Amino acid sequence: MEEVLQRLLNVEKEAAARVKAAEAESARLDEEGRREAAALRVRLLAELEAEADARVAARTAEAEARRREVMAKAGQEIQDYARRLRERLPAAVRTVVDALGFPDVQADGK
Repeated sequence: MEEVLQRLLNVEKEAAARVKAAEAESARLDEEGRREAAALRVRLLAELEAEADARVAARTAEAEARRREVMAKAGQEIQDYARRLRERLPAAVRTVVDALGFPDVQADGK
């Protein structure tokens, strides 16, 4: 009977040791899972930040291209307007000179 009780005591001790080892393994796995989850969050945040930065850079590039396009168009319109003014100016100057009675003065002032 004593031998049976000793075996039961040994089985109980072994079971307690296994439970303790399982709890330790579970705690280790929990900690490992927390670390992996934290690393995953950091990686995902970095990816999202990189994606957001890329979108901002693309929009900035688009806006800069549009600004250059608008500025080029405005510059061309100004040049066209100046050309039209230059084309009209000699005739207007000639008209004024003729009206003032100086027919021998050329429109360019020479």
